[in-house]
Amino acid sequence: MITINYLISQVKKMYFDSYKYAGIFEKLACRIIEKEISEKILVSGTTQKTRDHGIDSIIYTTQNYITIEAKLRKSSSSLGLKDIASSVIFYLLRLNDKHYIVSNVYLTADTIKVLDRLNSTKGTVISYIDGESTINTLKEIKDTLDADERELADIILQQFDNGPKRINSSPADRDAVKTKTAQLESQQKLLRSVIAELMSGRKCVILSGKTGTGKSSILNEIIEQIKQNYNTIFIDCQKYCTIEAFMYQVSNLEIGIDINHLISEYITLSEKFEDPNSLVNIKSDNILKTLAQVLSTNKYADNIKFIAKEYINNLVECFNMGNLYIFIDNYSSASPELADFIASYIISSVENLKFFIIQDTDIESANSNISEISKFPVNAERFKELHICNYDSDETDIFISFFRPDLPKSTKQQLYSQFGGNLLMIKLALDEMENKKIYDPSLLRPSKCEQIYDFRIKNYAKSDDVYVKAFFVCWILNSQIPRDLLNSLGKSDINSILKRTGLFNESNTSLSLCNPCVYKVISTYYTYNSKLLYYQIKEFSDAFNAFKLAPIEQIRVKFFSRSNDFVQFADQNIALFENKSEYNNVLETRTLIFLYTNKNDTQNYIEAAANLLYASIDHSTYILDLDVLIQKISGFFKEYFEETDIFHLYDKFDDTMKTTVSNARIKYVIYLYFNSTHKNNFKQANSDLDIPNKYLLHCDDPILISKLIRFQAICQKEMGNREKFFEILRDGVMRFPHNKYLAAVYSANIVAAMNYSDPQKAVDIIDKEALPAAHATDKQLELWILNDKLINSLFIQHYDEELFENNYRSVIFMSERLCSIKDQARAENTYGAFQLKMHNNRSLACEYFKSAFYLICRYVNNFIAFYFGVNYISMIPTTQKEEFEYIADILITWCQNNIKYIINKINDPSTLPQNNKLIMALYSLENALNKRKDYRYKLVAEMSGLSDIFANKIPMSETFYIRNIPIILF
Repeated sequence: MITINYLISQVKKMYFDSYKYAGIFEKLACRIIEKEISEKILVSGTTQKTRDHGIDSIIYTTQNYITIEAKLRKSSSSLGLKDIASSVIFYLLRLNDKHYIVSNVYLTADTIKVLDRLNSTKGTVISYIDGESTINTLKEIKDTLDADERELADIILQQFDNGPKRINSSPADRDAVKTKTAQLESQQKLLRSVIAELMSGRKCVILSGKTGTGKSSILNEIIEQIKQNYNTIFIDCQKYCTIEAFMYQVSNLEIGIDINHLISEYITLSEKFEDPNSLVNIKSDNILKTLAQVLSTNKYADNIKFIAKEYINNLVECFNMGNLYIFIDNYSSASPELADFIASYIISSVENLKFFIIQDTDIESANSNISEISKFPVNAERFKELHICNYDSDETDIFISFFRPDLPKSTKQQLYSQFGGNLLMIKLALDEMENKKIYDPSLLRPSKCEQIYDFRIKNYAKSDDVYVKAFFVCWILNSQIPRDLLNSLGKSDINSILKRTGLFNESNTSLSLCNPCVYKVISTYYTYNSKLLYYQIKEFSDAFNAFKLAPIEQIRVKFFSRSNDFVQFADQNIALFENKSEYNNVLETRTLIFLYTNKNDTQNYIEAAANLLYASIDHSTYILDLDVLIQKISGFFKEYFEETDIFHLYDKFDDTMKTTVSNARIKYVIYLYFNSTHKNNFKQANSDLDIPNKYLLHCDDPILISKLIRFQAICQKEMGNREKFFEILRDGVMRFPHNKYLAAVYSANIVAAMNYSDPQKAVDIIDKEALPAAHATDKQLELWILNDKLINSLFIQHYDEELFENNYRSVIFMSERLCSIKDQARAENTYGAFQLKMHNNRSLACEYFKSAFYLICRYVNNFIAFYFGVNYISMIPTTQKEEFEYIADILITWCQNNIKYIINKINDPSTLPQNNKLIMALYSLENALNKRKDYRYKLVAEMSGLSDIFANKIPMSETFYIRNIPIILF
């Protein structure tokens, strides 16, 4: 039986004792290269031991400057590109003459492939001496080595003789199991349709359907059919659910370059330049050029979405991949941030990138960004969504016969009636019938995936600790068990044992859970039952501390093992997750901290509960039934604060407790505010936010105070009390004069209320008050205010045109790097107005209005897109009849679909009718249609609830008109 000592020894084998032999191997590597080259050597030797960027030895010859990276491995596992990334990056940036990689083990096939591609396409000279080549050279020079070098050489020679040899095989293109060719007729038909759409030039094809309808099988079959002629990348969002992980996978399935490591590399390198901007001079075709510039010199570079977009685009362009197909499975399991990134990146990615996405339609809180975007009219030619339905009775009969040809026709029909042709549910039912010797399908348990998997997982966990260990590894490592760990689970035939459960798929490198539903059940099981399960596998789980795990994986291990430093470690990593927009990890960490905290520890319990409640606003995680836990916390706070107020307990607290309770009270009422506003109930939201002033005075978080006051003001504005709106903001600024965020919000709203009546004063307020405050607290708010400045400066007489141009370019630059499509579109719209006002250039103005409209309406379908579309349609030349009709259809359809919203906005008591942008936009649309004698202008004027404003037209503010043309600025 394999013991815990074996597990620990396996873990230790992953890491070589660098202190004893690494330095000696660096010298050996230098000796090996000296043997390989024929040039006269001037100087050779090892480098410093710290901040060497992976460069271990250097040789100067009469002809070349040569760098060497020495990689010594105790185990026989191959060397991946991530192991040599540091020195390769250094070489690419510095471009010395030659670079060698020397290792006692073999490089992986993918690593060799990438290095060869760099050498053939980019003119680099990166050579490697690995495995048998290293051994042969060591044998030749062994007699010339000193005692220490000879000792290490003997170890390496013995290790190699006993270890595995290189196997000539093609590298794995993807980490996914190959499935049998789709055999059902409807699958074959759908397969042909998908391939036809992919080959037709579509940017993205989406295949959506319920869990268990065979979507992933079709995806795998498509990859098999096209991978011989096209480059393909497979990404499973169940395993790689963050933007950072997505970057790794797109780079290469075997490459895992740590973005944080890249950042530190570039910052270190940039310190060596007198002028940081000199990084711009790096070779233009270098795939890392953009990262080098962005990460080292741009203060807005911490936006992970921008970094990912630039990195992937440069990678694809650099390697001249032709058409590259990215296959994304389990899109619904991606973090909300990744789902949003994928949806927006598809639109802005380089042309030769194509996407095929699998999306579940029946998973609670599933991401649907991609389906929504695909439905926008301007995306119709680029996107195509296909739906896969449950199978009919005949096909279900065929499917059942694959597994149980002995079942009678009546039983097959009964299975079909009960599970509606869902292949996964039917397979689960067949498994249960086989295991429990049930012959009547009506005796089976509930027909929800989560319930079935929950029952099966708990039964397996009760039957043998090996399952508790296996499921534990899956929870820690995002649904997979690497092959290196299988033997550590304690059974010699563990691979077969786990596959027989029907819960796992097999690949070249791991066993992985068969679908996201299983992972959610396992995550929930280990989250809520950690204490009980820990005592079953205590030694096994503790041994995981020796692994090199990602932060969220370390947090899971420390939580499960009840580590004393769990809370401190988890708190430290929350900021890291927030910086990388990994809010699902934030929510999971907050959940684990709350469950870890003892309820008797009142102060810490209140803090943990409030933090979880606050983190749950508009975010989700893998953990099932979290909403039940959130409701319990909300109920706890309702009772707690009622008792605190009734019995005047707050005044008896010490200052530390007052601060904790104050922060918790504000987070709680903000949670209630969002619940009420989601129902458009601002009266209730206003009541929720009404708390005693003492809580604000003892709150130590200025952002919380800012949000509370801002939301109180918004409630008043939405209820039509505009004066109260400003009064609340003004009072907040006076009470908290050092709160920069609140000051920026107040100043920005003052400017907006001026409605361009005094543009010079507005710009002065922005420059002196709003921008400095926003710059110190919030980049997105700063960008929004810069756009406001751009609009107001348009109305200043004799405003410096060159200054306006520079301000416009600054906004575009910031918008791109902060990935703010809305602000970029705003700037383009304003610049179109600039061209019309300053130069009367209708043609150029039309181009910028068009750019603003298409830019934003590819991503959102809201009133802003409507405003910009109205500007554009008003300027379209009469010669472009088809374009005019196309845009008119989009705008009229938007009005018809949003009539309730329109009526509410045009009757908004907080805005004077003559200043109402939506009324102006409706008038402008009707006018543009009427001018072209397009009968559809009547459709707008006669819409239910709008006839009155068209029958009795309101004289609109002069600020809407530029050269007598109505233009909506936003």
